Amino acid sequence: MSAEQEADELDREVWGGDPVHVALSKVMRDVQAVGKTGRNETQNYSFRGIDAVLNAVGPALREHGIVMLPRVIASKYATFNTSGGAFMHEAILEMEYTFIGPGGDRLVCTAMGESADSGDKATAKAQSVALRTALIAALCIPTDEPDPDTSSYVRTAPPPPPMEKPAKHAKQDIIRAIQRDHPEMDKDKVESIAIDVWEWGAVTAEVVFPAELDSMLAHIPTAVAAAGEES
Repeated sequence: MSAEQEADELDREVWGGDPVHVALSKVMRDVQAVGKTGRNETQNYSFRGIDAVLNAVGPALREHGIVMLPRVIASKYATFNTSGGAFMHEAILEMEYTFIGPGGDRLVCTAMGESADSGDKATAKAQSVALRTALIAALCIPTDEPDPDTSSYVRTAPPPPPMEKPAKHAKQDIIRAIQRDHPEMDKDKVESIAIDVWEWGAVTAEVVFPAELDSMLAHIPTAVAAAGEES
């Protein structure tokens, strides 16, 4: 008997069976690969479904006396509409999986799962994704996926927030303010300045009418001075 075999035998005597890391290594030996037997016809791609992974991994886990227990660590839910107008529920879960070996010792791993569904299956789908991810990662099952380094993405600045549309009566408020402070100014010049001030606020989105009208009126002295220089 080799030194390695003697060590394994000692572990089995101590734990009452293989330690969980040894049992998992034997599962890894038994499960070499899982093919992509699923097919998404809508988006035209093949995938490795949870049933295919469990059908390959489950017998090996049972053979080597490993029990796997799941636990939800964190969850996040949201709703959204698809481009076709369908209302969807989204679930994002952080799952913890505990592998318990024949002797009762444990190894723990975590995995994320994200999914969406138009009914009540978003959580179940997200759990399936997380379980599949955990098993593939823990057992080093080849995926034949493109390497992440084969593609890169350049982030762009987020689009500016939509501009607030000024209230219809805001321009009239500006006209009245100019007429009050500058009664000598003719009507056409007053309206011209009021339009300039009103449009400045609409373009820069610095002022929301009429809640902050006082801030907009602060532009009036500059506009009036500029108009005086032109005349």
